[in-house]
Amino acid sequence: MIWILSPIIVLLVLAVRAVDVFPPRFWAEDLPIFVHAAQWDGAASIIHPYAGYLHFIPRIIAYAGTLLPVEVLPEWFLGGVLLVTAWCAAIIARSIGGFTGIAASLALVLASGWNEPIGSITNLQWLTAPTLLVLSLRPATIAHFEGITFAVVASLTGPFSVAFGPIFAFQSVRSYLSSKSINWVALIALFGGVIQFLFVVTTYESTAKTTDPHFLFVFGRLLQLAAGNGVSGIVVFLLIAGMSCLGRSGRIDRFLLIFAVGTISAMAAAKFQYEYQLFASGEVGQRYWYIPSILLMVCAAMTAKQNIGLLRWLAVACFVAIPLLDIANAGWVRHWNWTSDNWKRAVAQSYIAPVGYKFAPDWLVTLKDGSIEH
Repeated sequence: MIWILSPIIVLLVLAVRAVDVFPPRFWAEDLPIFVHAAQWDGAASIIHPYAGYLHFIPRIIAYAGTLLPVEVLPEWFLGGVLLVTAWCAAIIARSIGGFTGIAASLALVLASGWNEPIGSITNLQWLTAPTLLVLSLRPATIAHFEGITFAVVASLTGPFSVAFGPIFAFQSVRSYLSSKSINWVALIALFGGVIQFLFVVTTYESTAKTTDPHFLFVFGRLLQLAAGNGVSGIVVFLLIAGMSCLGRSGRIDRFLLIFAVGTISAMAAAKFQYEYQLFASGEVGQRYWYIPSILLMVCAAMTAKQNIGLLRWLAVACFVAIPLLDIANAGWVRHWNWTSDNWKRAVAQSYIAPVGYKFAPDWLVTLKDGSIEH
């Protein structure tokens, strides 16, 4: 029942908060990176790196879209987004179990910094990364084949399996030492992280550094924003971090979630330590505190499920505080100006002469004969 109920609730909340996903539209790299490569390079595009790492799930969706009439690509992409979002919600819910698991799955659409990550195939990596981490902590809650499949595609989508590598390694060893069993999810995720790391070190080109580094500032700001802006964000983060070491059971899992918040925040801080202004106001770069925020909410949900008394209610309060603080700061509904022409009309015109197609957020591609030109 959980695997049905949690996706339905999450998708309903997504539709209410991000009303701009309807009608179906493209976003950023959807067209110039994923569709373009799929149209010109076919199946080989699936293993093309972009920004220094692989994007397996968006590439698969884009390549499969080439088998359909090009006019229906927006609908196809939205279908892929909803399917992957529902899959992530179902995995998180089943990993934790019960109504607490359903509540935890809502972190996908309630976590701080949710604005940009949801609603496009380009940003699906922000949903699959925390889901993969949670699954690696509770692999027995998911069917073996499903867990392995998700581990393969999620670990090769985005660079976050690199940040979570130490946890995947720990979980692999932990499972073997404790029960002589193989945690295939953690092991596959670790291998995927190694592959992504090799792509990062061999293909990523860093930008020129023109300012002094501000690693500690960006790191602290990310932790604060993940739990809500202002002093209250620091308080919520410290409370959840402290609770991760308390309680009757599951302390190791909860500690690993907090550790993961630290590793992914450190990775982002290392990348943007020379662009600290992105996080000075808390109004931009929201996606970089989205995954830590999900992990904090999941940690709070685990604490509430595994304990009784004051600790449980404190965990519930922290779980509720994160989305409330975010709503107070950014509002409940996403209000974006998704500049876009009519896709079907542009495709039809492209068979007569090359035509420019503008889409969110103010990106432009040239269409010719239904394909994106080089």
